[in-house]
Amino acid sequence: TVNVVRNLGMTSVAEGIEEQAQVGILQSLGCDFGQGYYFSRPVAGDKLLEVMAARTGESPVVAT
Repeated sequence: TVNVVRNLGMTSVAEGIEEQAQVGILQSLGCDFGQGYYFSRPVAGDKLLEVMAARTGESPVVAT
C-alpha cells in the first residue's frame, strides 16, 4: 500500500488509471504519481515532447 511505500522512503506510482474517481481516491491515499489512459494513450517516444508542449502550451526544455 501507499503507507508501506512511504514508510520505506520510496515513491508510489499507480498504474492503469482510467477514471477521475480513481485519481481522487489515489490522491486521498497520498499516492505520489499515476499513469494510465485517463492522462494519455501511449505515445511514441519521438512524439512525447510534442504532446507535452500541446498540453502545457509551452515548449519543454530538453537538456543536451
